[in-house]
Amino acid sequence: MIGNILDQSIQDLISSVAGEVIQTIESIVKETRNNAYDHWYDNVRKVTGRSQAGLRYKVVLKGDAIQGVVYNDATAPAFKRDQEGNKAEKVMEKYGYFVHRPRALSTIARPIPLPEYRALMSFYRSNGKLPPGYVAASYRDSRGRNRPVGIAKIEPNPAASDGKRLWQVYVTNGSKPIIKRRLVELDRAIDDVGKRITR
Repeated sequence: MIGNILDQSIQDLISSVAGEVIQTIESIVKETRNNAYDHWYDNVRKVTGRSQAGLRYKVVLKGDAIQGVVYNDATAPAFKRDQEGNKAEKVMEKYGYFVHRPRALSTIARPIPLPEYRALMSFYRSNGKLPPGYVAASYRDSRGRNRPVGIAKIEPNPAASDGKRLWQVYVTNGSKPIIKRRLVELDRAIDDVGKRITR
């Protein structure tokens, strides 16, 4: 109990003495979070919105240290695995840290328009197969013949990127230029606090 009271007293002291430092750090982590939020789905095609909405920030006072933290609290069901690799226990996983941009060589399946479909079916009837670069499911008709259905064209993904995790790109690396740009402002706030303490 005394430890908690002492911790709170120290935090109150830091807040009263170093208010502008705390505000500057909060401003920096807020900018980092907002920048990550604004670009979270750049070069991403499969978007649910949950991992972006999970982006948060906070300022934490630990002892005599002030820490700005960007974090993600988006969760999704996942399974822990036992030693044999079998699904064991259902847990809620913080998945926002593991969302990836598509890799450089990623592809997408594009639906095909009717004229292209007709040309493909003509090709299929003549050759017994689709040309390279197309995929389809197989359907057996009433005469026992396999027919392609759901034909799609495989193309390079226009959102192809480096495959890196969004967290690494927009928070870990994305914070560095923001901190560098705001360092003079933070130094000034720390100097002002130092002058006030030494008066």
